[in-house]
Amino acid sequence: MKFFRSALIVSLALLFAGMSSAQTIEVTIAQGLNAAIDFANQGNADTLMLVDGGDVGFYELEPPTIESPMTIMAKPGLASPPVIRAAASTDQNDFIRVKEDLTVIGVVIDGQAGDGTYAKFKYMFKINNPPADNPPNLEPKLTVLDCHLKNVYKTG
Repeated sequence: MKFFRSALIVSLALLFAGMSSAQTIEVTIAQGLNAAIDFANQGNADTLMLVDGGDVGFYELEPPTIESPMTIMAKPGLASPPVIRAAASTDQNDFIRVKEDLTVIGVVIDGQAGDGTYAKFKYMFKINNPPADNPPNLEPKLTVLDCHLKNVYKTG
């Protein structure tokens, strides 16, 4: 009886550990990167795998805030890397605000907006200035690997 009780406790602990651990989700252009970031910010995923390459189109992104540790990466084996562009409505200094650890792998982040205009933002990544921004992580880590960052400037 004691063995079965212990086995049950261990089984339940493993089950709940598996349920609480984050996951990798595949994100298409149609699903939208903003929706995926919102989902990950709630602790539901830790890796957003972009499955549509630049030959298919681009991920239009309203300026997000990273509030949960996450990785945004290209799906291995794509013919061309995924392209992330600012939404046409973007007009601010900071494009991606980083309040928690962020790793970006194998993507193109292009300052040209979806409507073809430039000069939509001045800083591609903004790591918050504690304590004014009250980030949950006072020293978030930003890692950018095998990426192409281009057309980043804001006039005036």
